Amino acid sequence: MSEALAEFTAEARIKPTDASVHNNLGQLLASQGRLDEAITQFSEALRIKPDFDAARKSLEATLARRDRSHRP
Repeated sequence: MSEALAEFTAEARIKPTDASVHNNLGQLLASQGRLDEAITQFSEALRIKPDFDAARKSLEATLARRDRSHRP
């Protein structure tokens, strides 16, 4: 686990209701190709703050990326 990932994961445990923390963790996971985990984080950010446009856009982009990677 990278140092940044460890820090973001710890922050998400410390601040479980901070949508920005979940969005940031999702961004990092997506950049590492860990798409399902990123989707979970973006979804959590939106559960906490439904009008969080950055998280919504990131979720949509990551879902599309995952769908493309599963095509034959």
